[in-house]
Amino acid sequence: MAIHAGLHRGWLALFGLALFAQAGTAAARDIGSYENVQPYQQQLLVDGRTRDVLYLSPTDAPPGPVLAPAVILLEYLQGSPVDMADLTEVAALARDHGVHVILPSSLNGRWNYGGSSFAVTVDDVGFLNQVIDSAIARLPIDPKRIYMAGYSNGGQMTQRFICEQASRIAAGAIIAGSIHNDDRLACAPGLPTPMVIFHGTDDEQIRYDGNLLFSSSLQTAQHWANAAGCTLGPTRVADLDPNDDGTVVHLQRHDGCADGARVDHYIIDNGGHTWPGALSVSVALGLTTQDVDATRAMWQFFRAFARR
Repeated sequence: MAIHAGLHRGWLALFGLALFAQAGTAAARDIGSYENVQPYQQQLLVDGRTRDVLYLSPTDAPPGPVLAPAVILLEYLQGSPVDMADLTEVAALARDHGVHVILPSSLNGRWNYGGSSFAVTVDDVGFLNQVIDSAIARLPIDPKRIYMAGYSNGGQMTQRFICEQASRIAAGAIIAGSIHNDDRLACAPGLPTPMVIFHGTDDEQIRYDGNLLFSSSLQTAQHWANAAGCTLGPTRVADLDPNDDGTVVHLQRHDGCADGARVDHYIIDNGGHTWPGALSVSVALGLTTQDVDATRAMWQFFRAFARR
């Protein structure tokens, strides 16, 4: 299977390894405010545990047997699917592009992505496989155009899943996250996978330059470029600074990859541990750039790729 090119409320509080939790008390109203988007919740029983999945589906789907793309979006540490939908405004993808958005819930507020410092007590790779199987069975989703994105802890889980199940994901996105050093050394995805990465240089939670646990953002991008067989780059292709918000965004690209894959790397000078384009809701997390909208930018990236 090859690749061809083809809601903002709540307070934030530091938690654990300085990762954060967001309250989402008003978020359900915000999700429902999107016209032509139907939110609904499903429960899956996995390993004796009930897991929640939030769907945001377009109501104006074209008639006939037309299969639509899907984006699986993984929450940050101690977040929830509603929090994540609120923060990223991802319902706009369902409204504007006919995308089925799937937001699975982590267990006890944390994705178990592995790494030697984090014992894997829950099979979240298996859970996400069940989420995909259930979504394909219930909805007119194109299994060749399923994408996965994650923020912070969700970014780590996105990478773990692609490391093991690359054939199920046409492209991935990592926001304010990098790959665990142990996972980077062990990760050998079976197929080249396009990846887009957004990372602030002033991220104090998952540091841009890496630490004893996590690879640097540059190492993370290079890992996925190597895994995709890229022969060109990193090459600076754009500098974005349309807003006077204290940040500048540089887009670097690894190209010449196998099966038409690509790795895009948005380096956000002075950016914090934040979702680009979202409302800044916590000074403690650093600056939120408005020079690029990660939700829309990742979709523009995703839509160019599908599994054959």
